[in-house]
Amino acid sequence: MPGIRGSRKKAAFWSAAGAAVLALLLYWLFAPLSPSAIMRRSVHALETGDSPTLYSLASPDEVKRLHLSPQNIESMLAATLWRNGHPSDATITPGDLVADQDVWYVKWADGRRASIFVLEDPDGHWYLLVTLTLYSIVDREVYRTVDDPTRRYYDALARKYGIDGVRWQDGTYSAPLDGHGGGPAGGPVSAGG
Repeated sequence: MPGIRGSRKKAAFWSAAGAAVLALLLYWLFAPLSPSAIMRRSVHALETGDSPTLYSLASPDEVKRLHLSPQNIESMLAATLWRNGHPSDATITPGDLVADQDVWYVKWADGRRASIFVLEDPDGHWYLLVTLTLYSIVDREVYRTVDDPTRRYYDALARKYGIDGVRWQDGTYSAPLDGHGGGPAGGPVSAGG
């Protein structure tokens, strides 16, 4: 009966090996992304015009509260970073790391710039702060060419494309300015609601 034992051992080995490969594959497919993986995907999406990926990297809370969609993200980028085509050849510099937030400064070969902000939500997952990244793009792309402070210009573009404010790096939200240079319409909205 040594042949039966040998075939059982082989079957057990291949079953264990298959289970291990399946477990690794499932982990790779469904594990939360690391901050650096989110940053790399974000930069690639900005370089290829992939607004659905940027949308997918946002927290569900930011999407819901600020009414984000792939379409309004694309519209904001078309009016700013993408107005002269997609950037390429990024140089990425990490910013100061804080326990629950990361930032990277991106400069493309043609001089365009952005900051990629990633925040850990209370659910333990890391997400791209889409609106703050858009805000950084407005600051670097548009502010230099208009006589309007960044915040008012960002809010005008956001309102035009249906985005209801910005989520800041500390996780708080603020509504768009009232359009008259005053404070936020309705005041700031806290991270809790």
